[in-house]
Amino acid sequence: MTVEVLDSNSVFKNAIQYGHNIQQIPNNGGKPGFFFIICQAASGLAHHEPQSRQLLRLHCSFSPRHTEDNVIDFTLTRVTEKVAIGLEILSEASHRKATPQRRQSRPNRQSRRHPNLRRGQRESRKFPIDKQLLNAAAQIRFSLVPPVQSFLNDPYFQIARSGQAYYNHFRPKVLISPSKVCSTAKKGSPLQPFLMILVLSSYRCRAKFERLAIRATYGSVAEGNAWPNKEVPESVGLVFLLGKPPTVKARRRLTAESQQYGDVMIGDFTDTYANLTLKVLFGLRWMVEACPHVQYVLKIDDDTFVNIPLLLAFLLHGEDNAMYGHVYFSSRVFRGGKWAVPNNVYPLGLYPPYLSGTAYVASMDAVKKVVDASVHVPMLPVEDAHVTGILPIVADVRRISTYGFTHVLDHKPDFCEFMLNKRLVGNRMRKKDKIHAWNLMKIADRRHCSMQ
Repeated sequence: MTVEVLDSNSVFKNAIQYGHNIQQIPNNGGKPGFFFIICQAASGLAHHEPQSRQLLRLHCSFSPRHTEDNVIDFTLTRVTEKVAIGLEILSEASHRKATPQRRQSRPNRQSRRHPNLRRGQRESRKFPIDKQLLNAAAQIRFSLVPPVQSFLNDPYFQIARSGQAYYNHFRPKVLISPSKVCSTAKKGSPLQPFLMILVLSSYRCRAKFERLAIRATYGSVAEGNAWPNKEVPESVGLVFLLGKPPTVKARRRLTAESQQYGDVMIGDFTDTYANLTLKVLFGLRWMVEACPHVQYVLKIDDDTFVNIPLLLAFLLHGEDNAMYGHVYFSSRVFRGGKWAVPNNVYPLGLYPPYLSGTAYVASMDAVKKVVDASVHVPMLPVEDAHVTGILPIVADVRRISTYGFTHVLDHKPDFCEFMLNKRLVGNRMRKKDKIHAWNLMKIADRRHCSMQ
């Protein structure tokens, strides 16, 4: 692990300055609180060196808040879980202090921010990010969801984590594969989408108009189109995920649509709500196999609207082995009704913390770990609880509660929330709502929005 946002001299100088007031962290195995010292040092620099705020966000789990004087201060959380990382930071800073020219002498070294890039492969950033967008991304509040020990100690999860159980889940075939996405995913190709958008859709006629609206609005950036009044800092791919249509007429219509747009993927399974978990895991497994160099995957429903530039700016400082979204805590398990789960499938009374299935982002390494872990757990019909709650515990994937993601009970957003970068993803956005918001963003500017 390396620290690029704060030079080693500042780290040591301020560690010494603040360190004499810091005691050892309790309950950490007797290790000294070096990480606390470095985070405290970075906190002290936050008002004078803006880059140190990035260190706080990347490694210190600080949450920004605005005081009455509109001055940013920071609250330290979960320090004890980060001591080991702090020791690595201190060691790396010491090494860089001894060899300050190492980075300049190796311009083609592997990217530290995105470790999935191959050696010598350049990041695909198209434009320099404007300061306004970068500042908005830096102000997004997020926090790591801590592991719940009661779930880790339960025999259900212990057996799954040990790999002793194995379930031969049905793996659908790909009937129609998207032709325009990941077409450069061949060995040796330098270009890959940074973010892949996976939209859950269906064969019904209403869903067709939703796909057309997405292609005409925020999904148009996948074709290289511009965003109204903003620059898109990274490359984006778009895939619509469907199950097998029940009629010959619908199959012909979707085949023609796939040939026209090249972004439709159809699996050999019945497209029903009961198969939603199967559908999502099918799409994620295809993503791992066909698009291995994608950095992040955004899974969304077709009634959402995504602030692509803000999301990309936020993910440029994202972490590996992580899933981002709106988190549900202490959700009850239903034994009857639409979301019924039998006791022999999931015996616990509560779900672990999980992300809202309306929209969530996962790093590609987290997607691979979740897909690999799916064979050790019986498949639940509640897709978001299974994919973002149970499987991440089995696979040791971190969940990060992120402000700006939507959830099922969220209100319909106003276009100014996207114009002023107050929102990452909006819910309840049908075809006319997407187009209306997109057209307003084309002709309006920040002065038309009174929100502060």
